[in-house]
Parts: sequence; structure tokens; C-alpha cells
Amino acid sequence: MAEQKNLVARFVENATTWELVLTGKNFFKITRGLVLKIAGTLVTYELVIIQFSMDTLKKKIE
Repeated sequence: MAEQKNLVARFVENATTWELVLTGKNFFKITRGLVLKIAGTLVTYELVIIQFSMDTLKKKIE
């Protein structure tokens, strides 16, 4: 039982401290932070596009 606890503790430590990085032959690195920033940018862009299209539809209705 103690060995299993040690394995779990080691897994949790590795999972929280290791940085997962995808590289393109070391020319660039894609990290979790970069993916989240890109996703945030895309969501923001979509929200702006939706707002502009809503304004356009309102003007056409009037």
C-alpha cells in the first residue's frame, strides 16, 4: 500500500511540475499557455464578429 501511495505521489508531482511542450524540430515551441492564449484570442474574435453581425442585422431591420 505504501508503494502505491509513493507511485501516486510521484505521478502527481510529475504531472503538476513538468511542462508539456510540442516542438517543431526545436524551431518553435507550443506550450499549454500558448494554446490557451490562441483559444482566448479566437473566442474574443468570434464575439466581436457576432456583435458586428448583430448590429448589421438590426440596421437592416430598421
